[in-house]
Amino acid sequence: MFYRKDLLNQKGLAVPRTFDELENAAKALTGGGTYGISLRGKFALPSFQPFLFGYGASFIKGGKPGFSTPEGVTALEQYARIMQNYAPPGASGFMWQENVTAFAQETAAMFIDSVSMNSWVADPGKSKVVGKFGVAAVPAGPAGRFTWLGNWSVNVFKGSKKKKASWLFVQWSTGLDVSRDLLRGGYASAVEAVWGDEQFRKNVDPTWMEAMKVSGTICDQSYVPDIVRALEGREAIEHEVTAVIEKRKDAKTALDDAAKKVADLL
Repeated sequence: MFYRKDLLNQKGLAVPRTFDELENAAKALTGGGTYGISLRGKFALPSFQPFLFGYGASFIKGGKPGFSTPEGVTALEQYARIMQNYAPPGASGFMWQENVTAFAQETAAMFIDSVSMNSWVADPGKSKVVGKFGVAAVPAGPAGRFTWLGNWSVNVFKGSKKKKASWLFVQWSTGLDVSRDLLRGGYASAVEAVWGDEQFRKNVDPTWMEAMKVSGTICDQSYVPDIVRALEGREAIEHEVTAVIEKRKDAKTALDDAAKKVADLL
């Protein structure tokens, strides 16, 4: 979660640690041309998953959809309410690009998305909030604090005719030098050794480092259902989340409809 330190201080607010605090902060920060928060409205699971899990729901439970529950309904109702009342106009169509741009251009005071967005927000060529923002792990719901782990992997195809060259590339691309460059650019690295690099630590926002550290302890799973047809399952849920944000459906009906679609995919 990215937040404007200066705006929170002006309102006498602490960094939100729960979703209720987040909603209250978004309300207080909305006004004067600034919106309290920006969240994904389209392809929304990276922003919505912490709410869903934080209220005690899940994608799959006992071999069946686990999100069309009272807890899931409460999570979606709050998510949609925050979007409807405190996000910029048109946010139901926002993806990560619009999310980070709204924050970087001082339109939104907070946003929840991938921590790799730090590379954009901290770039003076792209951002008006350099030096004004902080980063924190996502807030908690009644069931706890949850986030997701996304990653890129590098593999050697078993049928490759150049396995040795491929393996050398894997070693280079996951080595210390490249990993340091990734961290300096605001991207997380799976190479633990680079996190202790003193030169790196001197030049990075300590709130980002702490957010990364905490997030690493609360990663539950990905932001897509753990099923074979995962992308179809993701789309089934996300289309219904957007429908609720746009007030075309209520949360219970939307999640029930999504659950039927996901059940058919299992």
